[in-house]
Amino acid sequence: MNELGRRLLSSAGPGRRLLAIDAVLGVVSVALLIVQATLLADVISRAFLDGESVADLSGELIALAALAVARGLIASMFETAGRWGAIAVMSGLREQLATKLLRERPGGLAGEQRGELATASVQGVDALEAYFAGYLPQLVISCVGPLAIIIWTAPRDLVATAILALTVPLIPVFMILVGRAARRRADERWRTLTVLSGHFLDVVTGLKTLRANARADAQVATIERSGERYRDETIQMLRVGFLSALVLELLAMIGVALVAAVIGVQLAAGDLGLAAGLTVLILAPEVYMPLRRLGAQYH
Repeated sequence: MNELGRRLLSSAGPGRRLLAIDAVLGVVSVALLIVQATLLADVISRAFLDGESVADLSGELIALAALAVARGLIASMFETAGRWGAIAVMSGLREQLATKLLRERPGGLAGEQRGELATASVQGVDALEAYFAGYLPQLVISCVGPLAIIIWTAPRDLVATAILALTVPLIPVFMILVGRAARRRADERWRTLTVLSGHFLDVVTGLKTLRANARADAQVATIERSGERYRDETIQMLRVGFLSALVLELLAMIGVALVAAVIGVQLAAGDLGLAAGLTVLILAPEVYMPLRRLGAQYH
């Protein structure tokens, strides 16, 4: 985590407890996923190899249904805790900003860019909701989830697990490379928005003077040019974000395909049990999923 991330986290006082609960819920969801995948593979193996009926597997099927319901509830609680935590943090940041500007520096904003301050206090703080409600909780899952799944699958199929362990680090590498380009675009977009908001606020403040001197129409054209530039920067940033998603999807698809091929060869040769192979195959996409979601949250 960079310096800005640490500063934001240190400012999360009111919502830090909710964010911690959100992280714990994420870890629980990973554990339930592993249990559900293992149980599902066992049920399929017993049904096809041992010929057990639905009645014989009724307990396991009920457990699978209970796990599905539990995962749904955990996912809902995860989303709710993240949102409430983000709201608490944003409220605290706005309170700090208002205290700093209005109480500690009353009348001391004459030399400040009021448009930039207005943008930071409204859109700037609103933009942090995605960081606290999405990125930080997903960062915890991305650190715990792939590692837990790799540890769980290693005793069942070491070869397939080795492929997962070798391909998973490629995703953060490409995330960093594409993320740098996205960060440059985001910085350009923010600077453009700051200039546009400052200019718009100045125009609104001096609208009477501009109309008195017949200069109001000229400012409309200037605002239109700034807005077009802001639109172009937004499109460029979205383009980089879509490119990042494509790269991550491609890497995950190649990794899962390699794992499926290795498992298929081992099953055909009789070197791997069906339950173990299915467990690894079901969990293979889930190794990449947290990192792909983290990349989406980052952008």
